[in-house]
Amino acid sequence: MNELDSAGRHHAQVVVASVADIAPPPMNSLVSKTSRRSRGSLLVAVVGLAIAVGGFAVLAIRDGGVPSATDSASPPTPSSATSSLPPPSTTLGPSALPAFNVSLFIDAKLGGAFNEPTDEIGVVALVPVDAQQAFEAYLATVALAELDSVTYISSSDVAAAAKAFATAQGTAPPEQRWVAVGFVPRFLDSPTGDWIEELAGVAGVRIARVDFVPLATRGLEGWRVVADLGFGISSGAIVQAVDAGVVVIDGISTRLVLDDGSWVDGAPSPLAVQSSCCGDVSGFPAKDSVILIKAENSEVWILDVDTLTWRQADTPPATGYPVGSARYPLGSALIDRELVVVTAAGRYVDAISTVAALDIDTGAWREFDPVPSPIAVGGVTSDGNRLIVAGTAQDGNNVVIGDRNPVVYQHTTDSGWQQLPSIPIDGQASTITWVDNAGILAWNYEQESAILDRSGQWRTIGNVPMPFSECYPRSESVNAGAVGQCGGLAWFDAATVAWHPIETPYVARFAWARDRLAGFLEVDRNTTRLTAYDLPPKSPSDS
Repeated sequence: MNELDSAGRHHAQVVVASVADIAPPPMNSLVSKTSRRSRGSLLVAVVGLAIAVGGFAVLAIRDGGVPSATDSASPPTPSSATSSLPPPSTTLGPSALPAFNVSLFIDAKLGGAFNEPTDEIGVVALVPVDAQQAFEAYLATVALAELDSVTYISSSDVAAAAKAFATAQGTAPPEQRWVAVGFVPRFLDSPTGDWIEELAGVAGVRIARVDFVPLATRGLEGWRVVADLGFGISSGAIVQAVDAGVVVIDGISTRLVLDDGSWVDGAPSPLAVQSSCCGDVSGFPAKDSVILIKAENSEVWILDVDTLTWRQADTPPATGYPVGSARYPLGSALIDRELVVVTAAGRYVDAISTVAALDIDTGAWREFDPVPSPIAVGGVTSDGNRLIVAGTAQDGNNVVIGDRNPVVYQHTTDSGWQQLPSIPIDGQASTITWVDNAGILAWNYEQESAILDRSGQWRTIGNVPMPFSECYPRSESVNAGAVGQCGGLAWFDAATVAWHPIETPYVARFAWARDRLAGFLEVDRNTTRLTAYDLPPKSPSDS
């Protein structure tokens, strides 16, 4: 059962150069949105600027929560940062309206300009349009400690919200036009004052601290608290569900977290686990084992969950990739005691998607024939016997090559590769999952979904009920269907062949633990809250 944050982290790599041989996220080619979020990275839509400011976990949308203690006093900013701001509220004459109150607008978190819940935003930057490029360039030179995420708001959204705010306040509309950025602290005591000092370096930019609600204080809406774990969880940790519980691997520790919230410490990982989005180590669960594969040199290690000890496996077969090119897994499937790993096709002429199987007991690999056509973006699944691969070829700019409908192939030992009907959805960013008693489930980041059932033909089954997000969707089969994650979480019911939303009022690391979701929420630097969301059990007829 692949944990989604970890399984999709290489798909979250941002590569601007069109010749890059790494699958970037669909930022440049997906439908544009005015608000973009990332944990630890600022993705600026206008210029496509990727600015690293901290650890990235997953592109996600958080719902709001209860109010917190306020601290709305704005620290002083340099005089150059306020020279172009409107004057304080004054009455100019009997028929004149008071001037637009910028401070109140900021305190109101821009009067609804953020089209996502904003309770967690702790610092707002209001940037004059003519200073936008300078501010973006300045952000590239600073590092903000304990920054959890950033939200960017376009000038048109800010202008519309400012006009509505002025009407509600009975003031004149502002003459100034701004873009806005919301900065989210990781903890209640994160050094936001230091951020304000760092960010107040561009003329005309207004920086202010505003109220925010730490994630740990919010209602869970369907999630139950299991326990507070006595360790922090890094944004780059690999989190995988296995038969015994959930394995958490970071740069210094390996832990098995049990269902009751207790945990067992094991030997540290022999591979450096650095980032959940952009590192080169992938983690794959395999019932009583977790396999780590290092893309750069194909180093492979196997964790025995019973003893929490590591052993090194053989080097995988040669992939056929050019020397020095990056390789990353498209996905994997566990068939018997072999972990079958499909490598994503490179973004160059004559690219291929290679396939190899790791014998978990012996650590030996065997090579399959490559996938019949290159697949750079898509998914991998299995019904226990067949290996099923689907997706599209794409170039270095995330443009689909050829048919936009994902191709589908199945592989068996007896018959080799066979092509199945193409999926009737767009393949820009899509995935597949095998669902018992339903068939092959497919969906994409636009929330279109379809299923290939016993009839042998695809049929569409409606949109996945979750917020839009520019991401590569991930999904995994569970007892009674499947769970998908992109802009939120949703559960697919195999019995009714229908999707149902799962409330996700906080961002955490998720893992699929048999009949429930396990969520890991960072409470503070040394505490992780384990939560659970119970899914419907598998019916006796499905056994």
